[in-house]
Amino acid sequence: MFKNSLYLCLIVCFPLFALCQEPLDVTTKTNRQTLSKVLEGDFNRFFNLEEKARIALSPEEMNIHYKTGGFQEYIDIYLVMNKDQRLLSSKLIVSREWMKGANLKFAIDIIKSFVLEFSIDKEHIQPLADKLWNFGTDMEPELTDENLIGCFDVFQGKTMSYTFNYKDQGFVFNNKKGESGVYVFVVEVN
Repeated sequence: MFKNSLYLCLIVCFPLFALCQEPLDVTTKTNRQTLSKVLEGDFNRFFNLEEKARIALSPEEMNIHYKTGGFQEYIDIYLVMNKDQRLLSSKLIVSREWMKGANLKFAIDIIKSFVLEFSIDKEHIQPLADKLWNFGTDMEPELTDENLIGCFDVFQGKTMSYTFNYKDQGFVFNNKKGESGVYVFVVEVN
């Protein structure tokens, strides 16, 4: 599973970086979280991240693979850190097959929590998190920001992908068929 997920990440995510309208220089950002802050934060405390592997991407960058405490076969998290242990990008991969029925609320919880945790401007992304959390209920709010609407359309399966830049961050929401034939939902914040 890890091998397929890694290949899927390479196939799905790296080409999407090229599609961004404005290239982002994430290597020089000083407002990025440190790895220790991520691991001490609420996201890790709630989802109980467990490190599975570290892969050097270059002498300057390390890709760290995590699994959640539960449902490990359906969820992968990748954090790319610079040599100063600052976050350059974060990626969440969730099996679409698992994102239904009784598991849907947990899938929504980790997706909305991930987007909030790794977004620099939480206030801007909060309406998307609220929409996700209240998905399918009477309290589901309307989105007015076209970028957040695009992301939500990917979550619902209406479109295959949506990419946008906001301030100094890039967001990628993607549905992709993996090598094993299982569709996955990918969220990337960089």
